[in-house]
Amino acid sequence: MGSFGFVMATTLSRREKSTLEKGATMRRIDSTDRIQMMSDDELIAKFRASRAAAVRGENENYCDYEAEIDNCYYHRELEIRDQRREAHQRWLASRVSNRSDTSMRRRA
Repeated sequence: MGSFGFVMATTLSRREKSTLEKGATMRRIDSTDRIQMMSDDELIAKFRASRAAAVRGENENYCDYEAEIDNCYYHRELEIRDQRREAHQRWLASRVSNRSDTSMRRRA
């Protein structure tokens, strides 16, 4: 019994029990710090594997929602990296255009 007068129970929902009975494993996502440190290739491989696990679960009439959650984390990290690349490309382009403007002013 906890200090607040209630018991902390670790009960599984019907959905979780069904998933475990079908042979799926309950797993936790890599920490977000670990995901951020992954190479692009490793991240894409994990994303594809989690998506395949989620689809496989749907085809076998059970929901591997842990794989779906993993998939969301990996997908979000991929989106963040794409946005960061696009922002960097825009910054580089603006920097190059600023340099050409400055050099033309010096010539005039």
